[in-house]
Amino acid sequence: MNPGKYLAAPAKLLLQLVLLAGIPLAALGWLGKGLLQQDRELESQRQRDRVENTANGLADQFDRGLSSWENSLPGAGPDSPVVLPFDAIFLLFDTRGLVRQQGVRLPYYPVTPPEPELPGNLFASAEAHEFREGDPAKAVEVYRVLASSQDPSLRAAALMRLARSLRAQQKIQEALPVYGELAAMGGTRVAGEPAELLAERERITLFHMAGDERSAERERKSLFSALSEGRFAMDQATFDLYAQSVPHVDPPKNTALAEAIQQFWPRWEQEPQGRAAWANEGTAFATVWRKTSAGTAAIAGFTPPDPRAAGAFTKRRNLLAAGFGLMVLIVCAASYFMFRAINRELGVARLQSEFVSTVSHEFRTPLSAMRHLTEMLEEGDTPGERLPRYYRALSKETQRLQALVENLLDFGRMQAGRRTYRMEDTSATELAGQVVDEFRACAASTDHHLEWHAASDPLPIRADREALALALRNLLDNAVKYSPEASTVSVSVDRQDGLAGISVQDQGAGIPKREQRDIFQKFVRGTSARTLNVKGTGIGLATADQIVKAHGGRLELASEPGSGSRFTILLPTEPEST
Repeated sequence: MNPGKYLAAPAKLLLQLVLLAGIPLAALGWLGKGLLQQDRELESQRQRDRVENTANGLADQFDRGLSSWENSLPGAGPDSPVVLPFDAIFLLFDTRGLVRQQGVRLPYYPVTPPEPELPGNLFASAEAHEFREGDPAKAVEVYRVLASSQDPSLRAAALMRLARSLRAQQKIQEALPVYGELAAMGGTRVAGEPAELLAERERITLFHMAGDERSAERERKSLFSALSEGRFAMDQATFDLYAQSVPHVDPPKNTALAEAIQQFWPRWEQEPQGRAAWANEGTAFATVWRKTSAGTAAIAGFTPPDPRAAGAFTKRRNLLAAGFGLMVLIVCAASYFMFRAINRELGVARLQSEFVSTVSHEFRTPLSAMRHLTEMLEEGDTPGERLPRYYRALSKETQRLQALVENLLDFGRMQAGRRTYRMEDTSATELAGQVVDEFRACAASTDHHLEWHAASDPLPIRADREALALALRNLLDNAVKYSPEASTVSVSVDRQDGLAGISVQDQGAGIPKREQRDIFQKFVRGTSARTLNVKGTGIGLATADQIVKAHGGRLELASEPGSGSRFTILLPTEPEST
């Protein structure tokens, strides 16, 4: 596609196209934006209504079982089980921290279980050896003794200090199994953290120091599993600290409930009892709580948002956007094809106008000469010795005018599809040679030289000799017109890829690439015609191209600006008769 053709379109047509296509597109855009915004607002309202209904339904469900739950709450203690509904959690806490948890697991809690207090002098001697006296080996001996205790809290604290002391002595291989023992103690709290998580984090570091990346990755997966499952009770700060050790940890499924409980926790602490239902980001929550002799007992549950509703909204939005996109595409495509058709018709009309002007000029030249000669002959005072020359000139102009008319009539019949061809067996070499011989006189009149390169092969073809000769004459006529005076036009006949090839090479200015596709269309004349002021009707190449196609062949062009042009008629050959 040549963009120049469309850029050269009349400014008025381009403005009309912009208005014709722009107004509907702007209207569609405004309407689409408004509908999408309205649908988004309606969906948000529907979602709020669904969440509120769900929260109310959840609260009603709590209310229906409230009597039994409230009756069970006063007696709920550290060891007494509570019957829980659906995805709910039971929490028992006092001023020291979380006493008991039952039901779904949370990744983190507002408070954590209290850590048993150990006598301050238990580790005094060992820490004195480790820090004050600088004798970590002696401290290790004391820590090992304390690590054999049956008290889980004391043993966990001793194992942590023992591993720390071994690590300080760069005894990594000895520290790793100590941390392994500490990890086996699970949720026993040490230094305010679950023993297993603390040990796994330190083992990851030690495996990195030892260059054992496979084992480090194994520990990382174990830590990832513990965090994702909410295996241990910890506060949010501790959870975030350990999540940094596992960069790709997925948010646990109960994070929304944990956040809701975190925000609701002050009310549980301040009010002795109560019930509530609320919604947050598409999730409905409900809770009931009461202070008991063992602490504050609370039950909380939630219903997550319905993914089908979000999916339906997304599908509806995508369908609406696709519909508007299709409408915009149809408007753009229709506008483009309409502009292309109108621009093409305008171009054809312009070319036809130029064609009429050119043909009128072509007719005027021989008619003027004929009229002048006729007037001189009518006057009767022309010397007798000049009469033969005048008659020859008159005959020449008559033939020229007849040739113009015949070309126009032939072209008209071709355009209408009424041109008939009388195919007969002939030789491409002989036919081309005959046309070249006939054209030599015309070429000589403009000081052009014709070179003839005939193939030894007769190249048998089936053709309408008169039509094919016309096509070749049109090529020769163009070659002479567009070549400088006293230049050479070469005509050659040879076999090319099994086809009979008749080539005409000139030494003209050449044809730009952007014009080579359009040059075979009717009434089209290249920039060289205007630059060199070459006369013509613009139907010579179109006529030649249609004649060659009617013979089952093709007309090819090879041209570069400044290097001339080469037109080649390629025709299917016939087997030679024996």
